[in-house]
Amino acid sequence: MQSRPLVEIDNVMNSTVHPKSLSYTLNIQGFPFGQGHPARAETEQVIQGFLNDARNVDWAFSSGDAESVLITNFLEYPVNPSVVTSFTQPLQGALGHFTPELLRSAFWQWRRARILENFIPLPDDLRVAAIRGFAIARILGLTTCSPSGTNQISTESGVLNFPRNFLTETDDDNVLPCLLEAMVLTFAEAPTRGKAAFEKAAFEAYGALIDYGTGGGMTSGFKIDGVVAQILKTGNYGALAVLDQDKVDVLGSSAVERVSAAKAYLDGCIQYFDELDAAKLHPNSWRNLVGSVDPVKIP
Repeated sequence: MQSRPLVEIDNVMNSTVHPKSLSYTLNIQGFPFGQGHPARAETEQVIQGFLNDARNVDWAFSSGDAESVLITNFLEYPVNPSVVTSFTQPLQGALGHFTPELLRSAFWQWRRARILENFIPLPDDLRVAAIRGFAIARILGLTTCSPSGTNQISTESGVLNFPRNFLTETDDDNVLPCLLEAMVLTFAEAPTRGKAAFEKAAFEAYGALIDYGTGGGMTSGFKIDGVVAQILKTGNYGALAVLDQDKVDVLGSSAVERVSAAKAYLDGCIQYFDELDAAKLHPNSWRNLVGSVDPVKIP
């Protein structure tokens, strides 16, 4: 008998991430064990044990001859990628071999087959909320914006870390897309972080971005309220740690000045993105022909 699992599930991780236990749909080509065959009863017990169901399993047997039996089972509902060890462990191993910044960037330059919009593991509304949240956190000095090293975001529960590395080498003007692109790295941390704390530790920084960008609890819209409104109106950060004092200083000392500075920052960002959208693509950043790629040479 040969077993070739296509997907391996970490049951301990699954119990942490999902409230329900795993359930499967089992498909069997047919064991060639007719009634009275000496292997029939034992095989029935194995199948019933796997299904956790004592009902009749005559459907799993055939009366013909066969040299092999194909058995497949499918998950009945989707699971978070963090519980799929056949995904997280190879990803962790692959990333570990490309640690220098330039080498890692050269490796990923031609290996992300999807556009950024489809590569970020978030539905559209949450992705847009995360973008809004980054803008708000930057305006208030509640997140760092470094092209290298570990970026952080401040919340009322403490300061949270984003993944230590980016997939792509970048500059100060393009941290946000690289930060969102790097969200997949949280899955690589799954095998090494504590199981019970994984969901909190790996994704909470991105969750904070989304929280800042949802406002009144809606991902499809936005309304300034809560701690954001408090800071703009009063300048009081409460329990929040300031991570970029320069941003706070630019905001000013009155509510009118803070709102005006926030709008000016957003207008500047929009103008910058409009300029990017109008510019031609750099020849080294796009490829639409089949052929070979010369990787960046490592000095």
